[in-house]
Amino acid sequence: MRVFIITNNPLPNGMASTHRIDCYAKALARQGDTCEVIIYHRTEIYGKKPKNTVGAADLGEYRFQYIGGTPLRGPNVFYRRYSDIMDKYRTIAYLRRQLRRGDVLFLYMSEERFLTRRLIRLAHSLHVPIVRELCEYPYGTKEETEKIRKRRKSYLKDIFPKLDGAVCISESLYQLALEHHPHGHFVKIPILVEKNRSDRTYQHPRPYLYHGGTLYERKDGILTTMRAFGEACVALDKKVDFILSGPPSPHQQELDDIIHHYGIEENVHFLSQLPPEKVAEYQNGAFLTVLYKHDNSQNRYGFSTKLGEILISETPVMTTTVGEANYWLKDGESAYIIPSGHPEMMKEKIVEIYHHESERRQIARNGKAIAEKYFNLSYQGARLHAFFSQLVSEKSPNE
Repeated sequence: MRVFIITNNPLPNGMASTHRIDCYAKALARQGDTCEVIIYHRTEIYGKKPKNTVGAADLGEYRFQYIGGTPLRGPNVFYRRYSDIMDKYRTIAYLRRQLRRGDVLFLYMSEERFLTRRLIRLAHSLHVPIVRELCEYPYGTKEETEKIRKRRKSYLKDIFPKLDGAVCISESLYQLALEHHPHGHFVKIPILVEKNRSDRTYQHPRPYLYHGGTLYERKDGILTTMRAFGEACVALDKKVDFILSGPPSPHQQELDDIIHHYGIEENVHFLSQLPPEKVAEYQNGAFLTVLYKHDNSQNRYGFSTKLGEILISETPVMTTTVGEANYWLKDGESAYIIPSGHPEMMKEKIVEIYHHESERRQIARNGKAIAEKYFNLSYQGARLHAFFSQLVSEKSPNE
């Protein structure tokens, strides 16, 4: 079976979405499938140092290509817009030449309507199943406005039911898919993690919390976490540090104000975006990682891919009662789980965890065991392969 993953996310270097695409492709390859990732949008912003410069490559278990031949966006704004349009048409033309019965079209591209509609028509004409990856509430990463609600309703009514199905990252998204496409085919594939990216451990003078990735309040509760850390740090006589790595935060001034308020300038360390191996080293050395999830649509429906990296590193994690993590983790056994909307409990929990080393190490071991059992590529890859195989069989000549 050949699986074509269509996306606008960067490869081989990127954030959580890049990691999930990489895991999907590897998981399918290890089931004997041939997987190709087609990137229909040039991802590297002009004027910024690019993270990706290669237009196509064989990564061993799968191949990827930028359909426009390069990930780099040019200096001319009109040419960039022209390229964005033409690369979508190039994607359609390439797939028209390549697709045949027995293949699968797997979309990892959120609510992009122009290309989605045309790929649906192409797939149906060739009797090829077309499936969407559903890892976010549609339009859930945007501010909730009347305009966004109308777009979501339109997408779920007019476009989503024309797909053959979806791969859902959470139970909430699985139920959403069933509600809006009762005759579709769906499978729940949770966060995926292969193995710890590094055996090395970062050595730091003091115990530290670590946060690697984006620094947003809506998604990661980063301002709430920093306030709780400030209070805990003062309560612990400033014997703990907070290390953060990733792209610049839109809340940087607010973060600086919180740090100044608690007088913890020497305890908070901002690093730039790190390669995956370095992220793993910092994660391995942390005594705790906090994933504070506010009660909003993005967090209720999503499932943080970052959680898999934390668990596999054998780092204890604190999160909230919002979202998919609560289907897999249990408070006091495999994680620390506090109610959302009660940030004062985070400070108390950080102090408690600091003083109970043996307990946190056991919780970290239990969390790692869950990740190894349920989030590994072999187990979930077999389920994904079976799901795609069923769809292909239903598109057979005898249907």
